[in-house]
Parts: sequence; structure tokens; C-alpha cells
Amino acid sequence: MNKDSYAPQRDGYVFSKKRKKRISAFRAALIFVFVFIAVCIGILYFVLFGSFWKVTSIHVEGSRLLEDTSLIAATISELHTKSRILGIVGHDNILFWMFRKAPIFITRIPEAKEISITSDLSQKTVYIKVTERTVRAVVCANDSSECYAIDDDGYVFSGVPWIEGTLIPRFESAPGEKVSVGKKYFRKDEWFRNILHAVSILEEKGLIPSFIRIRGGNTEEWEAVMPSGMTFYFSLAFVPKDLEKIIDDVTLRTSLGGISYFDFRIENKVYYK
Repeated sequence: MNKDSYAPQRDGYVFSKKRKKRISAFRAALIFVFVFIAVCIGILYFVLFGSFWKVTSIHVEGSRLLEDTSLIAATISELHTKSRILGIVGHDNILFWMFRKAPIFITRIPEAKEISITSDLSQKTVYIKVTERTVRAVVCANDSSECYAIDDDGYVFSGVPWIEGTLIPRFESAPGEKVSVGKKYFRKDEWFRNILHAVSILEEKGLIPSFIRIRGGNTEEWEAVMPSGMTFYFSLAFVPKDLEKIIDDVTLRTSLGGISYFDFRIENKVYYK
């Protein structure tokens, strides 16, 4: 018999063998995909619901003005808004807290200047450190008893009782002026810095204002009124050069008790009467 007569049988055998290999490879691929998906689901379930990741305690540090429970709730809400992934994990999972490195600012808690979060994976413990704002000045309505605290940045952060005395600079708001908590009191940061600088020089000379008033309109001026009624007028745009020396020179010539006002609103010039 011609050996070529075996060719069809041989070709059929080769084809059948290749087909079996493809089927085996396909089955192996399916098994691999199934195992991979099962492992992924297992890992995901472990991460989301495993007791290993469960937070055991949350500690708040540096909070004097705020209740811990309110602060924790506000922090959780803020983190949820910043990441949908964190929302999936849930705040009772330590991973929810672990990847927040930069301090955060929470608008709904104006008393907190910034909040830092650290976590201890081994102890499943979260630490929330609060830097609270401090009162640098207050602004009070001249027609009511409403007062508001202002921090070093000129940020209005809380209502406070009416104050008398000279320990804290007190601004008197213009009639009808609305003071908003959670916003800066001055349009420009340098204005507040200039006022505080000038007031500190006055205080060094024993001239402590009863109150400070921002003049209305577009004048960009302010005045410091002393208990005696003597008034210092300034521009918001600058601190008078050599203010301390000028006051010393005037007191050498005359008694401050006989002066009703000092006017420093024009740069490099001073008027007094």
C-alpha cells in the first residue's frame, strides 16, 4: 500500500490533538480567571469587612472649644466628600483614615483652624489633632451686644460675649454692617496686619484704645479711640513710618492730655491738635 494513503489519517490525528490542546488551554484559562476573581473577591471582602481592619478607638487632641463627638462626625463627613473610595471603605475601617496626610479645613467648624489625622495600624487607633483658632481681636456691633471673635488671620470664627476693657482690641462695626462667621472681616489681609502693628506700637507707649473703628465708604481708613477721647486716625494701607518716635517727640513738646487727635492718614506726614 502506498504510504501516502496514511496522510489523511495522520492529518486528522494532528488536528484532533491540536483541538484537545486548545480545549485544555481554554479550560485552564477559565480556571485561572475564576480563581483570580475568587481571590480578588476574598481580598476585597477581607479589606472591607475583616475584623483585622476595624477601628478600636478614635482620640481627639487639642480640642477645648469643640465637643469630641461633633468634631469626629464633622471630620468623617468631610473625608467622605473628598473621596468616594473612602465612602466605600467606611469610617470604622482603619484604611479610611490611613491615607489622609495633609491637614484639612472643615468649613462647618470655623473654630478649628486645621485638623491633622494620624493612625496606628497595630493598635487600630485614630488620632485627630485639632489646631483651634485663638482670639486676636473682637468686632462688636455698636447698636447691640453682638460680638464676634477674630483670629490672627482676620478670620471671624465664633460669637462671643460683649467685652469691655483693653486687653483685646475691640472693633466697632458700622451701623447695619453684617459680620459673617466663617469669613474674613477685612477685604485685604494686610489691613488687619497694619492695624495690629500700629496698635502694638500705641500700646507700648501706654496708649491702649477703648475701641477701633473702620471708617465707612471707600476711605480705607481707621481710627483708634482712647479712653480719654483722644483719637488716632490711620490709613489701612500702611503703618506710619517712625510712629513710635513721632509720639515720643510730641510728648516732649506738650502733654498728650491736651491733644484731641493725631492724623497719620497721609504717608510721611502727621497732624495733631
